Amino acid sequence: MFNGVFNNEGVLTKSGGSGTLSFDRIPFRNDGTTNVQRGTLDLAGGGSSSGTFFAGSGASLTFSAGAFTFGTGTRLAGPGTSRITGAAVVVDGAVEADHLDLASGSLSGTGSLIGSLTNTGGQTKPGAPLGTLEVRGDYTQTGGALAVDLGGSTSCTAFGRLDVDGPVRIGGTLNVTLRDGCRPQSGQRFEVLSGTSLSGQFSQLSLPPGLHLELGLSRVTLVADLTKRGYHQTMRVFLRQITVLTGNRNQLVWELCRDQAMRKWLTRI
Repeated sequence: MFNGVFNNEGVLTKSGGSGTLSFDRIPFRNDGTTNVQRGTLDLAGGGSSSGTFFAGSGASLTFSAGAFTFGTGTRLAGPGTSRITGAAVVVDGAVEADHLDLASGSLSGTGSLIGSLTNTGGQTKPGAPLGTLEVRGDYTQTGGALAVDLGGSTSCTAFGRLDVDGPVRIGGTLNVTLRDGCRPQSGQRFEVLSGTSLSGQFSQLSLPPGLHLELGLSRVTLVADLTKRGYHQTMRVFLRQITVLTGNRNQLVWELCRDQAMRKWLTRI
């Protein structure tokens, strides 16, 4: 049995057959070039990279298990599919990606992903676990979750943040977790997601008590207000601002809230 690390420092090519070649329980280190011309190459044993992955037309590169680190110099290229399907992937440095799909598993780190990211069922976890993960392209979340930690100290001096240099479309879940004894105080604001524009809505929120959500034209902000009155006032201001922009408050309420009881409550604010 091979118990070491498979280290590619040259050129590795998968060319034969349309099936799946899996590195199961074998860490894969790619410091050279890995070409997937046909079928699927599945890296299920974790590993790291500072080299190039190329997926040809109709071919797939998947990261299905283990912990994998994309270091500086990593490039995910080609017309095929690069997809995280269960692994815990960390962006540690400047990483180029023509497009990266997050189907399950997680993507975290404080590096920079130069390209587009789509989350259909995994967890986007900016930070390590605190700090900023950059996406230099579009970010689309149709499922899965944006998972953000607030912490650093009892005063909540640090938090996870996703900084997108492109359009953002949100969906799925927003999960917020307190750590390091963090206790948000009224008036604190945490901008956890920003882009050049923002559209869509989260279908589910998991927020600690005392925090509520503000959706701007290009950013998502968590606001600490430990009073019920403060929460209602924030919603009033937000709805008034959107009404000015759209001219249709009731349509906004309908789009923001799928829950019928919540729609009725908002229209009474």
